[in-house]
Amino acid sequence: DVMYLMSRTDDPAEEHTFFKIQSIGTRFIEVFAEAFPATPYLFVYRDPVQVMMSHLDHEHMEQSNCVRPRSNPPRIVVDLVEGRAGRSVTDLSHEEYCAAHLATLCDSAL
Repeated sequence: DVMYLMSRTDDPAEEHTFFKIQSIGTRFIEVFAEAFPATPYLFVYRDPVQVMMSHLDHEHMEQSNCVRPRSNPPRIVVDLVEGRAGRSVTDLSHEEYCAAHLATLCDSAL
């Protein structure tokens, strides 16, 4: 069991475990909630404008985390862009693609 192995400790008094999940993991919150229904969780997020500025603050924008999967976009991003904006992912600027990627993460969590 991965959760057991990740939460092992050499302190027998330890009773609680904390996991910080990468942002992409928000797309799987339902899986965690189903697997651990009695376990509370907290979703913390930053101002999306600050997140985008951080992601796009690169010399080569196409290498930023939120833009990198653009060549093979996840279905959830394609569905969001086509459904809400009526556009194709290929027509988006780097900034627009990054915004769509971040929107899918927040939608999944909320």
